[in-house]
Amino acid sequence: MKRRNVVRVAVFYCVIAWATVQVADIVMPALALPDWTVTFVLVVFALGFPVVVFLAWIYELTPEGLKREHEVDRAQSITRVTGRKIDFLIIAVLCVAVVLLLVENFRKDETPDVAVYGEQTIAVLPFVNMGGSAETTVFSDGLAETLTHMLAQIDGLQVAARTSAFHFRDQTGEVGEIARQLNVRNLLEGSVQRWGDEISVTAQLIDAENGFHLWSGNYRRNNLDNIFAIQEDIAEQVVEKLHLTLLGTSKLLDDGGTDNIAAYEEFLQGRLEQAINSFESLPRAEKRYLRAIALDPDYGRAYVELVETYLDMDRIGVLPVQEALDKAKPYLAQARKVLGDVPLFLATDARYQMQSISREGPRASRAAESALLSALEQDPDNIRALTNFAAYLRHVAQRPAEAAQYAARGLKLDPRSERLLAVYGGSLAALGRVDEALEVFSRLREFHPRAPGGYYFAGQAEWQVGNVAEAVRWSREAVRVDPADHEIPIQVASALISVGDFESAERWIHFSLSIDPDSVSAHSALLDLFAGTGRKDEGLTLARRLLNEGAPERGGARWLSLWYLMDNGFRNGEFGEFYNWMAQLYPDLMSSPPVLNVRNEGYASLLVRVFLADGEVAKAEALYSQLVLEFAEEARQDAEANLSDEILLLATRGDVEKALQKLRVLEESRDYRFFWTFEIEPDLEPFRSTDEYRAIAARVHEQLEQQRKLILERGDNVVPR
Repeated sequence: MKRRNVVRVAVFYCVIAWATVQVADIVMPALALPDWTVTFVLVVFALGFPVVVFLAWIYELTPEGLKREHEVDRAQSITRVTGRKIDFLIIAVLCVAVVLLLVENFRKDETPDVAVYGEQTIAVLPFVNMGGSAETTVFSDGLAETLTHMLAQIDGLQVAARTSAFHFRDQTGEVGEIARQLNVRNLLEGSVQRWGDEISVTAQLIDAENGFHLWSGNYRRNNLDNIFAIQEDIAEQVVEKLHLTLLGTSKLLDDGGTDNIAAYEEFLQGRLEQAINSFESLPRAEKRYLRAIALDPDYGRAYVELVETYLDMDRIGVLPVQEALDKAKPYLAQARKVLGDVPLFLATDARYQMQSISREGPRASRAAESALLSALEQDPDNIRALTNFAAYLRHVAQRPAEAAQYAARGLKLDPRSERLLAVYGGSLAALGRVDEALEVFSRLREFHPRAPGGYYFAGQAEWQVGNVAEAVRWSREAVRVDPADHEIPIQVASALISVGDFESAERWIHFSLSIDPDSVSAHSALLDLFAGTGRKDEGLTLARRLLNEGAPERGGARWLSLWYLMDNGFRNGEFGEFYNWMAQLYPDLMSSPPVLNVRNEGYASLLVRVFLADGEVAKAEALYSQLVLEFAEEARQDAEANLSDEILLLATRGDVEKALQKLRVLEESRDYRFFWTFEIEPDLEPFRSTDEYRAIAARVHEQLEQQRKLILERGDNVVPR
């Protein structure tokens, strides 16, 4: 047998079989082949083994091909040479197989096993609606959501957020993979059937590491009021099976919930509408929550979600900020009365304070940060507190590096949160990490394809690095996704203004006004348009009208209106109108010494320029010295540098060399969003007349012209019908 290489052939066959099975085990899942395919390959090789050994016994490989062993002259046999070749083939195949195994093991090591997340982590998947009706779907979702909330109250148990867990509705993936994506060890799933007031609930707790059921239960009731007892029982079973200590059942029940089934169903319908987060859905959510509160005046969570709804209305532009805050205020007070200073309330109270800053100033900023820190001290894993604190750090405190850290921390608990992804991506963009931000916005679109944020924020990020054509393309996609939002078209218009296509921009502005004739953002864009096209008298008329009507800060309307008063002063040599409005709106800036704070700092640069032009040099320098400290603090915090403001102030004060130095940084960053404004500023002529400014401006305009042509080639300047 040794002379005939039968042993070598047998070994070679086994090695080939083993390597093939290893490759099949790696490749076949990607080809969506059934699980038994690898077993089938193994059986085929096993059946072939005796056949190969038999053929190796009776045949020998010669230079003339295969011959029967007894036909080969022993003196001319090459079995020794053939044996060496088989040895080399065995070694080669083994090397390839080992490499494949190492690669696969490395890939597995990159993906953490569900066991690393700890035994006391859980996600509540949406309960399956066995009845099929929309009403039962809302009810079954509400059951899973309430269980998520109840379990989150238990010390020592980490619970995946509802938004991430509900992404797996109707998906049939392996429990291990679902748990891995949710960063948990255990899954709670179930189903609901409902016939009128009768209900049947099945629930099961699964250890995703091994797929074993830790517990399952079935509940059938003929009175919906018993649903609260079912929820409590399921939560207690989870606590017991995960070896947790429940600090009394009152901790589960005292969560701001209700025992009124009608109020509960109104609350669930409200959550459904609130999640859509559109111009049409938020008023419907408001009505649902108001009904829930009318049915149960002590329904704490309903008060909290009603306040959140009003704040959402302000955020997306359904209500002016003042009206939204006034509507929310009494319900916020009632929420505190019912709930006390628990994390759920504190996080929402902080968000209310954040959105009050335009009205309340620094006091609101301090109150917001204090409430959020208190909430996180009580519950470090509270998703709403983490989300609102990240938003506070990004938009109010201007500390994007910290904002990114808190958003990343929240995303570990809720990896598919729309708002967390938006804050995280925006913070990365503010830090100049635009490629990473675009990856985050790509995930946002993947997880929430019907939400405009993933498209809109991608447009902002592309615009920030000079890719204006891509900014317009993504912004148009956002318009397609949410055609009722009158503010999204303004991003398209503003991008077109930045490349000098004022004609197309004006059509987009009027498209926005056709959606909402009172759109503040659209009127703000008109102010830009009038300035860029030399129609400053029209702009001044509109600016005065907006100021007399209260000129909200949304969309930069107030800042631009005051800019027109400043510009008018430069034209006629008299700044009285500008001073009067500044004293009325921002008296702290007009005081002696001036006081710079979070509410007025965006307007200080306008006042410095007016003071200089009006001969008030001491006042200008006093305010400018504070702005320099603010710019330095922004740089220290890695905040998005406000280079345009710095350049304007340096040039206005006559420090042309430093202004040109900043301009070179701006050119290198390719952030040309507001470069066009240098051409229209009334006090920059000495700066604009320098050779270096003209050279930089020529290069920038060349790049912007390329972007304008690309937009036109794609037809993206055209308003949708």
